[in-house]
Amino acid sequence: MRTIYRYPLAIYDVQTIRIPGLSRFLSVDGSRGLIELWALVDPALPEREYEVRIVGTGNPFPDEIGSGGFEHLGHAITHNGVFVWHVWANPNPTS
Repeated sequence: MRTIYRYPLAIYDVQTIRIPGLSRFLSVDGSRGLIELWALVDPALPEREYEVRIVGTGNPFPDEIGSGGFEHLGHAITHNGVFVWHVWANPNPTS
């Protein structure tokens, strides 16, 4: 049975998250100084690793995001609107 899981993200340029049976990424949002990602998953299936990229507004944009099959998931605002983060994820597992 599929369900929606939430994943807190560290505010790093590049990171890997482990997700069981990913059906699709749903959205991102900022709360409590964190970025959180929601995904539709099947918890009965094995976990796989997925690469996530985060770019702050005004920061250099890495070329590999545009050419590497990443999906733009949206943006997250943290620290009472001081920081805006743009989040991409690769829907193809790295492992």
